[in-house]
Amino acid sequence: MACLLSSASCAASALVSTVLQFVSRFMRVSPLFHTVVKTLDRGKTKVPRGTPYLAPWAVESDLIVRVLALNPGGHTLQGTNCYLVGNGARRILIDTGEGKAGFVPHLLDVMKQAGCEMLDAILLTHWHADHVGGVSEIRKALGGNISVFKKFCPRVQDFDYSIIGEGQLFRTTGATLEAVSTPGHTEDHVSLVLHEEKALIAGDLLLGCGTAIFDDFTSYMDSLQRVRDMSRKYEGGFTRLYCGHGPVVEAAQEKIEYYIKHRQEREAQIINALTAAKGRTLSALQITVRVYGAVPLPIFVSAHYNVLHHLSKLASEGKVVLGWVPCSYCIGPERGLNVGRTD
Repeated sequence: MACLLSSASCAASALVSTVLQFVSRFMRVSPLFHTVVKTLDRGKTKVPRGTPYLAPWAVESDLIVRVLALNPGGHTLQGTNCYLVGNGARRILIDTGEGKAGFVPHLLDVMKQAGCEMLDAILLTHWHADHVGGVSEIRKALGGNISVFKKFCPRVQDFDYSIIGEGQLFRTTGATLEAVSTPGHTEDHVSLVLHEEKALIAGDLLLGCGTAIFDDFTSYMDSLQRVRDMSRKYEGGFTRLYCGHGPVVEAAQEKIEYYIKHRQEREAQIINALTAAKGRTLSALQITVRVYGAVPLPIFVSAHYNVLHHLSKLASEGKVVLGWVPCSYCIGPERGLNVGRTD
């Protein structure tokens, strides 16, 4: 009887996992994604408890002015960071927020106070709506056909843009930016090295607080290792990380190493959860509960999404095998065959 109850519980939770997987996959590539996130957040516009305060804007260095996009929430934390780069009357803007009411006047006011009259270009780190949603309104407000650059991905955008090339340089008064492909969070994710400061504008590859979600675990880890290796070109590593969310990170190398270690620890926790099951099959939902515990629903959905990507990678290595229903797994031999699908 206990075995039957366990199997029924696994099957039921695996069904929930399959639904969550479907929602995560399709909503994350749809403009509806952020609407769903806002619904899960129940309309909250407050900064999540425990995150550090960030001023609506700040002069972070001689070459960087940070401007919050006025969109705090469970996934955006204090809000999306947009960056004015350079020290002249014309500067480069990195990311544009999600088009929140009041953001464009806020941005224009910050530009005025910073001595910036016009934008040379807009660079976008990736396609998510909280980073690209303000493009059209900003262009309209500044009355010019400002050039927009983004790495290509097959997502429909409501604005035209030029494709960012690997290693492409962008120059404005006082600053030179080099594009670095860092996929994983999204397939089109790009980070930018600010040469004059030996700093990395990291987008959502790395966050100022908390950890990031990703669409492809292998690519994400490769990107983390790539920026770690790049940072070692500079004595002492990157001086700073300017992240898409959260405060500036002064201990850049330590943050990069922490992110790599954190993902490795999550993988170990997943393997431990399956090992503790003693041969029983667990759904991805059950594994997420064992690894993350009680967290708010929007965070749990993202955690479940990450766990699925970990499991897919572990299955490809033969460390776990797919169970008898989709989105369920059991521990496998380290050199075992990848059995079945890895959804």
